[in-house]
Amino acid sequence: RTDDLTTWSALADAAPAGPILDVCCGDGRATKHLIGAGRKVYGLDTDSKFCALARGVGIDAMTGEASSVAALRVVGHRPALVVCAYSSLFLLPHARHAEAIDAMAEVVLSGGFVAVEAFAPKLHESRTVDSTVADPNDPTSPPWVRRTTYAVDPSSRTTRIERFYGPDPDAWTMRLSEVVYWRDPDEVALLFRRAGLTDVSWSQHLVRLFGADGAGRVIPVAPGMSLTVGRR
Repeated sequence: RTDDLTTWSALADAAPAGPILDVCCGDGRATKHLIGAGRKVYGLDTDSKFCALARGVGIDAMTGEASSVAALRVVGHRPALVVCAYSSLFLLPHARHAEAIDAMAEVVLSGGFVAVEAFAPKLHESRTVDSTVADPNDPTSPPWVRRTTYAVDPSSRTTRIERFYGPDPDAWTMRLSEVVYWRDPDEVALLFRRAGLTDVSWSQHLVRLFGADGAGRVIPVAPGMSLTVGRR
């Protein structure tokens, strides 16, 4: 998909001049296109392999913890926009969500924005989804099956996601699993306010804010996303 990139571009356009910090950047998919638009992009991820991939597309990425102010300060410049895409923040346990948001709020430039993709509604639904993907060993071979299971535990407010890959549904050769510690959007907005951010809003459709030029902006939120934005 590419429609979500419009969301991050609109936020970058609304932010003051200055670098962008992609927290939990992964391979840099959410922000690498902003480099082509003339923005300097820094990245942070706990996985050095992801950082290497992000550097390969032009992001100045380094290894560090999202909840560490010291790690976020390593970039050497106060970012005008801090983003955390694809619910990556919520791979951290609940107790660390506030720490990470506090850290992002502390390093962002005055007048800049913090934007977090806060949760995915699908994570609240236990279900199994099958889809086709390329054979990672030989993209020219017949496609593989990817079976994704979402197991929701409302009491702990977690969703365990397991992905199985293989040439057919009965022949899995790869398995990946992760746990998402989700929160309701109103709770995320409250954490933003407690971190000292103002003009906090969230939406699954449109986020309205005042850009660095003082003009009102409407930020489109791509389908399947829920975005929380606050200003320092």
